Amino acid sequence: MNINQILNRASSSDSDDNDRTKKKKHDEAVSQPPPSKQQQQQYQQQRPSSQPSAAAGKKRVKAPNSTWTLEDDAKLVDLVLSTLPRQDFAEYARILNKRDSQTVRYRWKVIVRRAKGADGSDYSTNN
Repeated sequence: MNINQILNRASSSDSDDNDRTKKKKHDEAVSQPPPSKQQQQQYQQQRPSSQPSAAAGKKRVKAPNSTWTLEDDAKLVDLVLSTLPRQDFAEYARILNKRDSQTVRYRWKVIVRRAKGADGSDYSTNN
C-alpha cells in the first residue's frame, strides 16, 4: 500500500465519522419539541435589546490619565531607551500612572511613527 492509499483510507474514515456525528446531531435536534410560547417570551426578555440605549446619544467621556502630554511622552521615551533592548510596557504604565500596557505600547508606536515622519507630521505637533 502506498502513502496516497493510506491517506485516502484515513480521510474517508474521518469523513464517515463526521457524517455520522452530523446525522446524530441533526436527529437529536429534530427529535426535540419546539419551544413553548412561554419559553419564547422568556428568551425575548433575556435577549439584549436591539434598540439604542439612552447612553448612545451621549458624548464619550475619556478615562482618567488617558491624555498624553509632551512630558508624558518624554518620560516614556526615557523609560524605553533606558531599558533597551527589553520593553516592559506594563512597568511603564505603572510608572507613568496610565491605564494599561496596551495604551502605553500604542503611544510608543505613535511616538516612533511621528519621529520617523511616517504620517507626514513631525514630533512637535499636538498629541
